[in-house]
Amino acid sequence: MVTLKRLFASQAVQTASPGTALYTAPAFTRGIRPYLTFPNTDNTNAVTLSVYIVRSGQATALDVAEAIWLTKTFGPLESKICHELATQVLEPGDMIYAVASAGTVTVHGSAPEITTNS
Repeated sequence: MVTLKRLFASQAVQTASPGTALYTAPAFTRGIRPYLTFPNTDNTNAVTLSVYIVRSGQATALDVAEAIWLTKTFGPLESKICHELATQVLEPGDMIYAVASAGTVTVHGSAPEITTNS
């Protein structure tokens, strides 16, 4: 069964490693093409944001060698959509993490989830 699910709404992104665990794909579920929007709520400072997909069974150290990642830099009051994640399929146990350079970034996300019996 395919269900469009709101993964999280207006969740703050932490500034320290390992960052914020935004989503973990449940057992028997695959998340396809996660859609994430990141607004910077600071009206004077730019912010840098890193987003990671940690595959099931990997360490959550957010090491480049162990995760798919990208870095976005955006200005005051600017929002970005993380298009690079739209090509990813999240298998059961896969996780999305984010780390920001300042505490002014929140995240909103949704994805279709496919539930299987095994």
